[in-house]
Amino acid sequence: MPFNEALFWVGLTVAGTGGYFWVEGEKRRILSIVLTVFGCIVMAYSVYIHDHPEIPRPRGWVSLLLITWVALVWSAFDRRRRSHSQPKPQSESDIIEEGRQRSRRHQIRTHVQNIVQNHLMQSHDAMETAVRAAVGKLPTGDRLSGELARAYEYLLEDFRHERADLNVAANRSLQDAPEEDKLSVDMLVDKLVNAVSIHFRLWRALEGLTLVPDVLLARLPELARARDVREQLKSELRTSAHADGFGAIRHLSEHLRPSGIPPTAPRIVPVRYGRMSRQRAEEGLFLANLGDPARSVVAQQVRLGKQIVTFDGPEIAQLRREDGERFVDVTIERAPNDISIDLSESFRDWQQELGDLTRETVGVITYMDFEGRRYETYYRIGIDVQNRDGGMVVEFIEQRQL
Repeated sequence: MPFNEALFWVGLTVAGTGGYFWVEGEKRRILSIVLTVFGCIVMAYSVYIHDHPEIPRPRGWVSLLLITWVALVWSAFDRRRRSHSQPKPQSESDIIEEGRQRSRRHQIRTHVQNIVQNHLMQSHDAMETAVRAAVGKLPTGDRLSGELARAYEYLLEDFRHERADLNVAANRSLQDAPEEDKLSVDMLVDKLVNAVSIHFRLWRALEGLTLVPDVLLARLPELARARDVREQLKSELRTSAHADGFGAIRHLSEHLRPSGIPPTAPRIVPVRYGRMSRQRAEEGLFLANLGDPARSVVAQQVRLGKQIVTFDGPEIAQLRREDGERFVDVTIERAPNDISIDLSESFRDWQQELGDLTRETVGVITYMDFEGRRYETYYRIGIDVQNRDGGMVVEFIEQRQL
């Protein structure tokens, strides 16, 4: 084979090798450039000497010398590059600090997983059960009830996806994988805080649903259990807020206050409904305080369809346990300029309008303690044919702090 043809094929082989290294990736980018340029120069020279045979051929030792110098330069450059790319040996203090940080990250991720799987998921499942039980107590055949049920289902479905993403992130963060492939502990805690915040906002929506009279009167055990599980979640989050890496939980402080009634709170309850005395025909509600002193006690109006039941009487500025029963008389506005004091008759008329002679409703009593905290007492109102003193029955349902 003539020299110029052999030289062309050598150049083509070298240039092809450079192209292969170029496609391979970043680690051999410099070598690929050198080989590609050198191969192209060799091919160009072989073509040139083919067209100009009068040019003397280089001696073999010159080519070998050039290749040797190129190899030496590349070897020196590669050793220098490798020396810079290799990590410096760590000191003992660096190794200890790295181990401490690794242990800290593992503890935070394990704690997040515990909150998600042992508290948040249980609280949400209990809340879903309570929502479905509450929706089931809404009036049947009411279009608004159906739309409300669908709205709650959409909200719960969105949170299920949020909860699943958080659970997957927490589990993956504990797998044996490079740290750069995991969610950082700060981002993981932020994701937890966001999911818990959504959960508590859904709880606010559920609490509004439980104020519907039909739901209150049902006294759902599912709702009581959901509240207990929610308090366990709150307790765990309050404890975690003081742990290393969980400072972001403090942003949830407005949601983490215990929902229970303080033991020193006033507790206004309806004792009975009836006439003020045998000598007086006025009917009304008898109230008593089973707790600490209360002030600004007001029995709120109750609507029976178009009828408005108002509890009048002197304002109860203060009510103590030792004061005993206090009476607030009732007036019913059946229609404009049509006032009655017979609640049982108006109640029967309302039941007949609804076509349900067993229907009951809920009343509300509002009051405050002397530290400015506000409370509400919810009580049942219904017909009691055995009560000759007014024909009505009232019964305490629950107390809430606002």
